Amino acid sequence: MEQMAKEAVVEKENLAQDVIKEREDDSVYEVETSHLTIEESENDPDYEAKDSHVLLQDITTLSADISNITIDDIEAEYLEISKQSKQQKASTKIRRSKTSWIWQFFELNKDNTKAVCQISGCEKMLTWCGSPSLLATHLSGAHGITKEIAMKHDEEELKNPSESSIKSYKNSKQESLTQNVIGFVIGTVQPLNVVEDPDFIKMINGFDKHYKVPCTKTIKNRISKTFEIGKVTLKNQLVQVKHISLTLDAWSSPAHLPYLGVTAHWITSDFEPNEVLLSIKELPYPYGATEIQEHLIDLFYEWEIESKIIALVTDNGSNIKKACNEIGIGERIPCAAHTFQLSIEKGLDKIRQLVDKCKHLITFLAEDKKK
Repeated sequence: MEQMAKEAVVEKENLAQDVIKEREDDSVYEVETSHLTIEESENDPDYEAKDSHVLLQDITTLSADISNITIDDIEAEYLEISKQSKQQKASTKIRRSKTSWIWQFFELNKDNTKAVCQISGCEKMLTWCGSPSLLATHLSGAHGITKEIAMKHDEEELKNPSESSIKSYKNSKQESLTQNVIGFVIGTVQPLNVVEDPDFIKMINGFDKHYKVPCTKTIKNRISKTFEIGKVTLKNQLVQVKHISLTLDAWSSPAHLPYLGVTAHWITSDFEPNEVLLSIKELPYPYGATEIQEHLIDLFYEWEIESKIIALVTDNGSNIKKACNEIGIGERIPCAAHTFQLSIEKGLDKIRQLVDKCKHLITFLAEDKKK
C-alpha cells in the first residue's frame, strides 16, 4: 500500500510539472512576442508604448499565477475533466431500438433493469436481461397474449381487457388445475417447455379462459415439490412394511449409457401386492461390481430399508451377481424369465443351421419380385 501511495504522489508531481512547464512555455512565447512587439514599436513611430506596458503587466501576472498552482488544484482539474469525458461517453452510447412486439405491453423502469407490464390490473415487474423471451412467456401464460394475437387485435383492447376476461381462479382452483397439467406432462412424457408452446396455450385458453397457464419454471418447481412430498409419503409407508424384495435390472440406453433400475415389492397386511420404482440412475464408470455395490448401499440407507430386504432378484450378469453376493443384504435369486430365455437360446444352437435356412427363405419371399 505504501509503495502504491508513493507511486501516486510521484505521478501527481510529474503531472503538475508537465502542466507548469506547458504554461511557462506559453508565457515564454508571450514574452518573446512582447519583445518583438517592443522592437516593432521602436521602429514604428505610431506604435503606442502604453499597450506594450499593459501586455508586460499581464505576462507578469500570469507568471505569478503559475507559481501559485498546487498539486491538489491539478488533481481536481484532472478529475473534473475525467468526469466530463465519462458523461459525454455515456450520453453518446448507442442503444438498439426496441423492435419486438412485446414492447407494446411492457416499459422499462428508469435504470433499465426491470420491465413493467402495462396491461391493466397487472403491473408485474420482470427482470430485464436483454432477451424478451421471459416477457413473452408472461404475456402468454398470464394474459393469453401471443404474437399472433397481438398482431390481430387492437393494442388498447389487449391492454385494457374487460373485467370478466382477466378474472382468474382462486389459488386453490388454480393449483388444482396446475396439478392436472403436471399429470399430463409426466404421464405423456412431454418436455417441460410444452406449457410455453403457443398452440398448447391456445388449446388451454379455449377450454378455460380463466386458467393461467404456468411457465416452465413453475412446472419444474411443482414437480420437484411433488417428488419430495411423494418421497416422504412412501418412506412413511415403508416403515410399516416388514419384508421387502427388490428387483434389479441393468440396461444400456441408445447412447450406450448404463443404467440400473431398482424396484421394491411387498405385500400389505391385507395381502395386497405393491411395487414401486425406487431408483433408476446412470452407473458411474467403469460399471463394475464395486460401483453397483456402492450405489445399492446408498439407496438402501436413503430409503431406510436395509434391515427389511429378504431377496434380490437379478439377471445373470457377472458384475451384478458379484455385487449382490458381496453386499451381504438379502439373498440373491436369479430371474426365472431371464434364465429361461438363456436356456431357449442355448437349445436353439442345436438347430442353428435350420434356423438360418428359414431366415433366408423368409427374406427371399419378402423381397420385391419385380427386381
